[in-house]
Amino acid sequence: MPALKIEGQSYTLPVHFRASLEIAEHVADPLAVLADLARAHASGDHTQTLRVLSMRQVVDALIIGLRHAGCEHDDDALAEALMQQGLVTLAPLAIDYICSMVEGAPRPRGAGAKKPKATSRRTGKASSKAASR
Repeated sequence: MPALKIEGQSYTLPVHFRASLEIAEHVADPLAVLADLARAHASGDHTQTLRVLSMRQVVDALIIGLRHAGCEHDDDALAEALMQQGLVTLAPLAIDYICSMVEGAPRPRGAGAKKPKATSRRTGKASSKAASR
């Protein structure tokens, strides 16, 4: 999960449903951001990545994430702290954070790493194809 440092304090931006609702309501629909990002990458023009979100959307998304991470600074102070860090460097972080809302949070190594066995829809038992893998 993305992390930010504000006034020496590190905050991990959480990926959970309430944060995703706020992002969708106040910034942009996370699915639309992911689709725009995919189009930007497909075009081969990586400068398009910076056009996925506006300056305001970058700041708002990160403030929402910081709030959900427990940061208690007021919004104006957070916006100024983010501006001091540079929006060009923070835009990819904001995009990653928003996209993680629909891609899911990364799992720690070893947690749930096993691939589920394929089962037959008809019988509910392991299929012969899965057994041969």
